[in-house]
Amino acid sequence: MKLIKIRQGKDNLPFKSQAEADRYSYLSDMQEKGMISDLKRNITFTLIEPVYKKKIVKKRLKTKIKTETKKICVKAGVTLTVDIMYWNRKGKRIIEMIKQPKDYKDPVYILKKKLLYYLHRIDIIEN
Repeated sequence: MKLIKIRQGKDNLPFKSQAEADRYSYLSDMQEKGMISDLKRNITFTLIEPVYKKKIVKKRLKTKIKTETKKICVKAGVTLTVDIMYWNRKGKRIIEMIKQPKDYKDPVYILKKKLLYYLHRIDIIEN
């Protein structure tokens, strides 16, 4: 999927789509009126931590042998980056994703959404 960077709004921030830019602008106005608080964009949640392995590396110097321990990533972690996050007046965290309708049917997205709910008890509102 090709990302289209649309710059719009007071802060001239880049967005992936016009729909996301419009929604952020609307929520920004709501925040100024005090209806919501702590509006953030592109928040990443870690669903599965990466797996690291320690490896001992020996380096030969002129007078001695130096050993170093390095962390090597064996398995990459799994993350989900949500488009918009904010808190409503009741103190509930709201997470929104703005995508095309076909993207909500992607099996990887569905699995990540379920993992986010299972691990963090966070539901995603899909616009």
